[in-house]
This record gives sequence, structure tokens and C-alpha cells, in this order.
Amino acid sequence: MLVHRTDDLIAADTATIHGIATTSPLCTVIDCAELLDTLSLEIMIEDGLRRSLFTPRQLRWRASARCGSGVSGSARITELLRRDGLDKTHSGWEVRVAEVLTAAGLPEPVRQLPVLTIDGKRFVDLAYPGPPVIVFEYDSDQWHSGVTRRHRDAARRNVLRLAGCTVIEVTSALAADPDRLVQVATAALGTVVYPRGT
Repeated sequence: MLVHRTDDLIAADTATIHGIATTSPLCTVIDCAELLDTLSLEIMIEDGLRRSLFTPRQLRWRASARCGSGVSGSARITELLRRDGLDKTHSGWEVRVAEVLTAAGLPEPVRQLPVLTIDGKRFVDLAYPGPPVIVFEYDSDQWHSGVTRRHRDAARRNVLRLAGCTVIEVTSALAADPDRLVQVATAALGTVVYPRGT
């Protein structure tokens, strides 16, 4: 077993869980940056942001402070945080779906796109601006169960459809099947009108 020791830790880098001293989520992300591929690192960061374990500002601050101090992953985090929209997303599925679509040669979808509906402005997690707007809505097995949540999701999608959006419901099974996901997105994009040069 390889053990690393450092005297470069500050209070923001440490935490105590059930009486056991450990590194904080902020420090753990930075330490893992040199071990993970870019997609896995981005998903890890977004998961931490979604769970409010740290903020983009805190991560930028600590990563920049540790640059040049033997933590090679800190520079990768700084670069990732420069990406437009990274701190606006709320879960790793958006990263996975966008990665699959762009790898297949499709346009890069927009994150947190505003859509004007009969219930006011709604921000959709992932979309092609169209027209028509192609919306990707994730049905999480964990967070989208229960009658109240199902009814709320149905109401949200109804107003999006009334606003002229094509709504693609991304299940865990669809997200895990890149070929099918690309097939569905390609069929939906067959109706999208993109301006010249995009």
C-alpha cells in the first residue's frame, strides 16, 4: 500500500465522519483529479455541486491554491471549471448524454435552456434550441418515484409540450444504451431547423 503524507492541508481540506478524520469532499475531488478520466472527473464535480458539498467558487479557489504544490489534478479542475455551464448542471446524466451525442457527431446540446411556457419561464436541463426545442428530461429511478413527484413531472412536461417542445424522456436504460439514445435524438433532430453556419 502506498501512503502519501502532506502538510499542505487547511481546515477546508478536512472533515470528520462518524468520528473518523478524512479529507473533505473539496479536497477529495482535487486529489482524484489526476486519477480519473475527464468525463468521470466532470461527473464527480457535478455530483458534488448538485449535493451542495462545495460551490464552483470554492473549488476554483482551492484548486488554484494547490496548483504548483505537487497536486497535478488541480490544473485539470481549473480547466474543467472554465467550461460554460458546468456549474449550472445538477447531475451527471447531462454530462453522459451530451458526451454520447457529440461523440456521435450531433450538435452539442445546451444546458439550462430557458423555455417560455403558460406557467412562465422554465429552465430545461438539456436541450437543442430548435425550432422546435428538443428537450431531454431525465427520469431518475431514485428521485422520480412517488405519486407527488410523478404528477409534478407530468405537469412540467405537459407545459413544455404545449410550448411546442419535443420532450425525450431519458430513463436509466436509455442513458445506458448509447446507440439507442443517438437513434432517438437523431430522429428528433430531423425536425429541427438550425440557422446556417451552426
